[in-house]
Amino acid sequence: MTDEKELFLKAQSGDRDAENLLFSRYQNLVSIVAAQFSNISYRDGLISDGSLGLLNAIRSYEPDMNKASFKTFASTCIKNKMLDGLSKNTSDVDPIPEDVRKTPELIVNADISSNKYNADELIAEIKNILNEKEWPVFILYIQQYSYKEIADRLDITKKDVDNIIQSSKRKAKVLLTKLRQ
Repeated sequence: MTDEKELFLKAQSGDRDAENLLFSRYQNLVSIVAAQFSNISYRDGLISDGSLGLLNAIRSYEPDMNKASFKTFASTCIKNKMLDGLSKNTSDVDPIPEDVRKTPELIVNADISSNKYNADELIAEIKNILNEKEWPVFILYIQQYSYKEIADRLDITKKDVDNIIQSSKRKAKVLLTKLRQ
């Protein structure tokens, strides 16, 4: 069996056989990371994005330079690629359950008195004002996950979740005020 360090060096110098061997060894990581997003309907997209994240990890991991194991490094690359994909692909596949979409007041804990926007339009407007870190937290929040569940799924602290949710609510309330005018 070839030493893994040597496989990384070969893969990074363009050896597709070495790259394929490393990919097959660590392909299960993609499914493991995707399972953290179990309530998202964008599962096939997650797997696809995660596979790209794994390839990026194989191509950029430096065994002598990285303190983290490849598994840890790859898991982070996979998760980041999935989050990026989620934030970019929600226009094609809506990860928000139908029951939440029917009750837009859950989005910001505020009454919506204007009939100008339906729930889908409102969600699209809110997505436009949130950054790429806020959007996945906000989606999980309106799906009624607890702060701990959100923190665990996105590998951030509960305090970060709270700060992001509070910031997102403020932004959404400002948006609602503008939309009511």
